[in-house]
Amino acid sequence: MFSVVNGKIADYVEYGYVAAIHEVQESFNCDNYDSFYDVQPICTGTILDEKSIITSASCVDGRNFSSMIVTVGGVNLREMKYCHHVDTVNVHPRFNHSKNCYNGGNLAIIKLKSIVKLTSLEDPDVGQQFLQNLY
Repeated sequence: MFSVVNGKIADYVEYGYVAAIHEVQESFNCDNYDSFYDVQPICTGTILDEKSIITSASCVDGRNFSSMIVTVGGVNLREMKYCHHVDTVNVHPRFNHSKNCYNGGNLAIIKLKSIVKLTSLEDPDVGQQFLQNLY
């Protein structure tokens, strides 16, 4: 088991850009789901912009992106507030999972079907602070 040494409780302002990536049934409907607690994340990512998430290619390679969702809006990966279906996944061209040789290309960009409302997190200033910290 892993543990965090000298950690602190995270808050939305500091880490409001965290995304959880899940694999679900293709028929999964974000709009009809109140809680994502029982939808186990397969990995995490970071919000790049309103429709893009960066993650590791090893997380998404070989998976059917039409059965993936991304949840945002929290710091506990199993208690995210907002759900987005995946539109496309672009894996770095140097990534080669079959040879276990990443060559610095263990990156992927997930494009979402809907826009992440950066200001819709707990604190109305989170989106603005996120954008300022991005650059």
